[in-house]
Amino acid sequence: MRTLEIPGKGIFDIPSDWDELSVVQIKEILKLSMKMMVGQLDFDQFVVKAFYVISGIKRNWLSVFIEKKLSKRKLELKNANAYQCGELYADFLFKTPELDEEGNQKPWEFYYNTVVNYFPIIHASGVAFSGPKTYLQDLTFGEFRKAIDAMNVYAKSKDEASLDDFFVVLYRPDRTPLPEADLQALAKKASKVPMYIKMSVFLWFTTCVHYLTSSEVEINGRMLDFKMMFPKPEKDKKETGLGWTSLLFSMAKEGVFGDTDKTDSKQLYDVLMYMYDNHLQNLRAKTKTA
Repeated sequence: MRTLEIPGKGIFDIPSDWDELSVVQIKEILKLSMKMMVGQLDFDQFVVKAFYVISGIKRNWLSVFIEKKLSKRKLELKNANAYQCGELYADFLFKTPELDEEGNQKPWEFYYNTVVNYFPIIHASGVAFSGPKTYLQDLTFGEFRKAIDAMNVYAKSKDEASLDDFFVVLYRPDRTPLPEADLQALAKKASKVPMYIKMSVFLWFTTCVHYLTSSEVEINGRMLDFKMMFPKPEKDKKETGLGWTSLLFSMAKEGVFGDTDKTDSKQLYDVLMYMYDNHLQNLRAKTKTA
C-alpha cells in the first residue's frame, strides 16, 4: 500500500499491487484496459481513469457539474494533477518499458501481473465455467500442455474464436475432461463470456507461465528454481509448445508416469517436480565427470 494525501480530506491508503485491489476494482481496470486496446481510450485517459478506480475516488453528476464550472486554467491544472497522480499510483499496471535498438523508450505495455485467479467461476450461456486454482496449482500436465498450444494459436491469430478455444481448455463445468467435439461446443458458449474476462484469463495464464519458468516456486515448503530448466530462447526465436509435447512422449517412453494418457492426467507440479529432480541429477552427474 501507498499513501495519498488530499488537502482538506486527509491521508488515504492506495493499493500498489494487483493483489491489493478488490475484485470490483480489478474488473473496472480490466474493462478500461480493453477500451484502451481497441482505441476507445488513449493512454492518458486510461491512466487517469485507472487512478480514480485505484484510489476509490468516485465521479458523479455533482463532481462533473462542479468541473464544468471551473475556469479553463483551473480545469487544465486539475487534469494535470490527476494525470500526475495516475502516473505515480497506476504504475504497477504496466511493464517497465525497455529501450529499443536505437535507445528510444518502447511504449508502455499493460501488465496483468498476478498469479492469483480472481475469477474462479464465470457464468455465461447458462454454464458455470470453473477455472484452475491460483498459480495453476490443480492443472494437469495435459491441460497445461494444451493451454500452451492454444495460447500460441491465439497470440498469432488474435481472433476471438481462438481465444474461446483457449478459454475452454482451462475453464469447464466442474473442470471435467471433455472430448474434442464437446470442447468445440463449449467454446461456442464461451463466446458469450465478456471479452475483458477472457483476456484477463489469457493474461493471467501467461503471467503464471512466465513466473513458473523464470523464478523460484514454493512447493510443499521447498523452494524450487524451475528457471534453470527453461533457458531463454535465442534472440528473434519465438517460444512454442512443441517442447512440452516432446516431453510428454519422452516420459511416456520411459514409463515414468505410464503411457501418454496417464502422463497427461498427472498434476502439472508432479511433472515439474520430476523434471526438476531429474535435471539436478544430470547436473550432478556432469559435475562428477568433469
